[in-house]
Amino acid sequence: MAGKLKHRGEEISNERVAIEDELYRTYVVDEISIARLSAEIRKMLSSGNYSELVAAGLNVEMAYLHAYKRDVIKAAACLRSAERFGAERFMTALVESSVNLMAGNVFEAAKALERIDVSKLTDVQKGPLVAQANAVGALDLALQLLPDDFESDVDEAVEMLSACGATVADLIVRLDAAAGFIAREASHPLLGYRRVVMKTEDCLMYRFGLRMPPVDIAELNGRVISFMVERFDEPLDRVVSIGAMPFKPEYRDENWRTYNASF
Repeated sequence: MAGKLKHRGEEISNERVAIEDELYRTYVVDEISIARLSAEIRKMLSSGNYSELVAAGLNVEMAYLHAYKRDVIKAAACLRSAERFGAERFMTALVESSVNLMAGNVFEAAKALERIDVSKLTDVQKGPLVAQANAVGALDLALQLLPDDFESDVDEAVEMLSACGATVADLIVRLDAAAGFIAREASHPLLGYRRVVMKTEDCLMYRFGLRMPPVDIAELNGRVISFMVERFDEPLDRVVSIGAMPFKPEYRDENWRTYNASF
């Protein structure tokens, strides 16, 4: 029976990834497909006829489904269950970071990565961690793991922060505030953003993609600016620009996709 469930577990993972693919393609949450797959996973878990490996995998799949609905509390509970069944900390930390980023909780997304012991990383694990650290603004962690001869805009972004007496932690606090504000206005999870380092203009720009009419995004950006000005007034705040942009399928950046754990 466990063998059959493992096979079905693999199919469930593929179905969940298909839901995510469609979400990234359209920025529309497929509530019906999520509910159907969630019900099947709950049924499988309640049967008790599965190995610990399968139980861990099913809980991770359920965490992703909760993430698409921005239910961070339920997703985190699933990840803790997955760990009790033997899921490795590296995997659950990356998934938890993705879950929080989708909900606009950038601070918690960065904090989740602190659960990973970087001294024990394999070469295969470094790539996904660098990508996730970059996505949540933990540029110091990304820089720590990147090869010295690897060219990226991370160095330029960190230099820009240092030039105005700011730290990566300062950047994360601002990303968290702005992303939380933007997420409350969105009809879908936050699925990534574009970061542009404009060194000649001394500007670090972040733009979250939203499925929203351009005129509404322009109005939202005005409110984001007012929100940030009321809360922050330091040299960094004249360097960092955070807002939203209209979602278009061609704007997708696969680097911001959630970390996918599979059977």
